[in-house]
Amino acid sequence: MLSSVWRRRTIWFGLGLLTGALLTGMILGVFGELVSPLPSELRSRLAVVVGILLAFVEFIGWSEHLPQRRQLVQATIISRPPSAGALQFGFEMGTGYRTYSPSSSPLIAGIGVILIGGMVPGLLAGAGFAGGRTLVPLLRPVGARPTRWDDQMLRWSWLVSAICTTGCVATILAVIL
Repeated sequence: MLSSVWRRRTIWFGLGLLTGALLTGMILGVFGELVSPLPSELRSRLAVVVGILLAFVEFIGWSEHLPQRRQLVQATIISRPPSAGALQFGFEMGTGYRTYSPSSSPLIAGIGVILIGGMVPGLLAGAGFAGGRTLVPLLRPVGARPTRWDDQMLRWSWLVSAICTTGCVATILAVIL
């Protein structure tokens, strides 16, 4: 994702990412509407318990064992016309089809949308994910030395994951309380 192949196509990547993430948010919202007949207290407690369990998994270092699809970008996507390849990759990443997630925060957010959210929170979560993920290829080249940015990202990814995971659980708690 951080290669020059994708940086030049950030707009198409971002558009695909937004489309895929909004679709995923809408699907999560539909599931949220399906479980809405359950008592809100039960859904709230379940969201907190699952969120705390996933945060625990994150903080003890087991988040890499959570469900995710670890697959590199296929050469056929890169060889497609610039806009089509970036659009397809963004869409696949936005839907979670082609995503490596070193954090449990997307799962916590998804479960929160299903159990205590609904359609609007699902769409907002999708838009937030797309916006945040699009920032990576936009911000990386801004620095004087992009390779240093990569090194810092790897060095501090544990802290970023911890902050995001804590933020997801705190958001669920704030919505419930």
